[in-house]
Amino acid sequence: TGLCASGEARNYYKWTSPQASQQTYSIYVTYQLPASFEGFASDDTVQLTARTDNTTNGVVTYQMFRNESGAISACGTETAVTSTVDTWQTVGINGNEATGCSLTTASANAFVIFKINVKALSNANVYVGTLSFTTTGR
Repeated sequence: TGLCASGEARNYYKWTSPQASQQTYSIYVTYQLPASFEGFASDDTVQLTARTDNTTNGVVTYQMFRNESGAISACGTETAVTSTVDTWQTVGINGNEATGCSLTTASANAFVIFKINVKALSNANVYVGTLSFTTTGR
């Protein structure tokens, strides 16, 4: 199966491991909230697209954190993205980013951190595509 449908283009990161035990590689994406930040557009705006060729041996998960006033705290729990073989899936993050992360207009210029975990063993392949979200401004 191809990774893209006819006429489709995707950017992605691929991870695999020949090891017999699960190997995890974490990608951290830090985003500074804009000066006009008011909040997230909804409690389901943070989305990650990923895929695997083996749901037993290849998994993609992610988690969101807030970094404000020198303290880092989790917003919700680790979210599994890949549950179907050879299909790009887009899954909203666990937790409520708009209301559960306690980010307000006072959070302008603060940082959010996304931890994306690619986990594989026994030559399984996982792919991470687009991380997206929408914020609102004042």
